[in-house]
Amino acid sequence: MMWNTVVLALGLALAAQGVASAQDQGHPVIDRNAIACASGELEEMVRACTRIIEGRSRTPVERAVALRNRGFVHQQRGAWDRAIADYDAALELGPAAARTEGVVARTYVNRGMAHAAKGDDGRAAADYAAAIAADPTVASAYLNRAGVAVRRGDNAAALADLDAAARLSPQDGAVFVTRGVLRSNAGDVEAAIADFSTAISLDPADAVAWRNRGLAHQKAGNAARAEADAAEALRLDPSVAGGHRARGTALQALGRGDQAIAEFGRAIDLNPTDAELIKVRGDAYLAEGARALAIADFSRAIALNPTFRDAYNNRAAAYMQQADWARAVDDLGHAIAIDPHHVDALLNRAQALKAKGKCSLAMADYDRVIALDPTREVAFRQRAGLHQAKGDHAAAVADYSAALALDPKDAAAWRGRGVSELKRGRGEAAIADLTRAIALEPNDAQALHHRSIAYAASHDMRRARADDEAALRLDPRLAKSPRTPGP
Repeated sequence: MMWNTVVLALGLALAAQGVASAQDQGHPVIDRNAIACASGELEEMVRACTRIIEGRSRTPVERAVALRNRGFVHQQRGAWDRAIADYDAALELGPAAARTEGVVARTYVNRGMAHAAKGDDGRAAADYAAAIAADPTVASAYLNRAGVAVRRGDNAAALADLDAAARLSPQDGAVFVTRGVLRSNAGDVEAAIADFSTAISLDPADAVAWRNRGLAHQKAGNAARAEADAAEALRLDPSVAGGHRARGTALQALGRGDQAIAEFGRAIDLNPTDAELIKVRGDAYLAEGARALAIADFSRAIALNPTFRDAYNNRAAAYMQQADWARAVDDLGHAIAIDPHHVDALLNRAQALKAKGKCSLAMADYDRVIALDPTREVAFRQRAGLHQAKGDHAAAVADYSAALALDPKDAAAWRGRGVSELKRGRGEAAIADLTRAIALEPNDAQALHHRSIAYAASHDMRRARADDEAALRLDPRLAKSPRTPGP
C-alpha cells in the first residue's frame, strides 16, 4: 500500500521536466513552430518539433530541444522506444546543445524514466547519474535515482538521494512524501511523520501525505491520530481503497470493530478483486466473533487467489473456533503445502490434530515449529502437554522449562511443570512451580488443586486443606478428582 505512494511521488518527476520553452531554443525570433513545439496540443507539438528537427537552417541547439520535446510527447503516450530514440538523438548533438540551460540534464532524466518504464533500471540509473554530472542542481534526477535504489533494495542510497532532492527542491511535497515512506519502512517513524507533515504544510490538500502520515501514526501506536489523518485523506479523496483500509485499521485498533468493518467494506467496493482486502475484513469479522461472515470472506479471498496461504490459515482459525477440526486441518494442510515454513499454520494444525486425538501427528508439527522458530514459547508449552499426557514427565519438564525461559510470566507453563514435577515425586519443586503459577493467576483452580496434593504428600495438611477448599470454591467439579485426605 505504501509503495504506491513512492510510485506516485516518483511519477511526478516526469511532469516536472516538461518541455523546453521557445526561449530555451535560443531563437531570436519566437516563430510559430518554436511556440507549437513547446506548448501546443500533442499532435501539433509532434508536427512542429519534427519541422524544426528536419529544418536545415535550425541550429543544433534548436534541434536538440525539439528532439527532447518530441521525445517527451512520445513518453507521455507510453511510446518508450520512440521517446528514447529522440532523446538519444538530442544527446548526440553534444556540446552545442549543452549550452542551453538544463537541457542536457533534463533530457537524461527523461530518458532515464523511459528506460525505467521499460524495466531497464541499469540504464535508468546511468542516465540519472549523467544528469547529475551535467547539472547537480536538477532535483528530479536525485528523486528518480532514488526510485531505482528502492527497487534494488538499497534504501540507504535512496535516502541519500532524497536528502539531496529535499535540499534542492524544498517546496516539492512529493520529495518529502517519498522520503517519509522510506523512513517509515526503515522504522524511523518519527522522522517519517515529520516528512509527511512537511508535505502537508506545503499542500494541505495532499491526500497521499495525509494517508501516509496516518499509517506512520498507526505504526507509532497512536491509533487516534492515525484515524484522524485517514479521515482527512478520505475527505480529500474518498476514491482510494487504501485510504478506507487505513482508516479501518485505525478504527479496529480503537476498538470500533463495526466501523472498521464498514470501512473495509468501502475499500472492497472500490477494489472488489483485492483478495488481501477481503482477507483483512475477514480478520475483522473474526475478531468480532462473526465467524460465518469471516469464513465467507476468507473463502472469497481464496477463490480470488488459490495460493493465499494466510486466508487458508485464518479460515482454519475460524473453523477451530467452531470445533470443526476436520475442515481446519484440511485448510491448514493447504497453507502448509503453499508454504512449508508457515509457522503459524503448523502451530494451528498441531492444535487441531491434538483436539482430534492425533497426538503423534500433532507432536510432529510441534517439532517442526520449534525447529523453524525456537522462540515460539507456546510450541514448547503445548508439546510439553503432549509429553505429559503420555506420562513422559522428564520430557515435559524440559519443554516447560524451555517455555519459561522464553516467557517467565506464563502461568500455564509454571502450573504444567509443577504437575509434572509432582508426578515425578519432586514435591518441593512442584510446590515452588505451582506457587509461581498461583502468584500469576490467583484463581487457577487446577494449580491450587495440585499444590494441595503436593502439600499433602509433604505432610503439610493445614496448607493442603486450605488449597483444597480454595480450589473447590473456584471449581466445584474438582470434588470428583483425587483430593487431600481428611484429618
